Amino acid sequence: MSRRRTNPAGSFWTQRSLNAGGAIVVLVDDVLTTGATMRAAAAAIRSHTREIMAEQRPLEVWAAVVSVTPDPRRRMLPGVGS
Repeated sequence: MSRRRTNPAGSFWTQRSLNAGGAIVVLVDDVLTTGATMRAAAAAIRSHTREIMAEQRPLEVWAAVVSVTPDPRRRMLPGVGS
């Protein structure tokens, strides 16, 4: 696994358990490259809400991203980019 993908591992936590059952949490990031930051942040939120939510509707975690780094292995669409 690349360093970029493992870099955020363990970087996110909550100060206490969240009583967020049935809530929608929106994570906002400026740039999505590998998705590792979003996955790590979502995992931290979910791990601290799981025990509280046993009798509630599940928590939803959504992601909002301003920009996505293009995958160099994919071809650009005609007329898009350089």
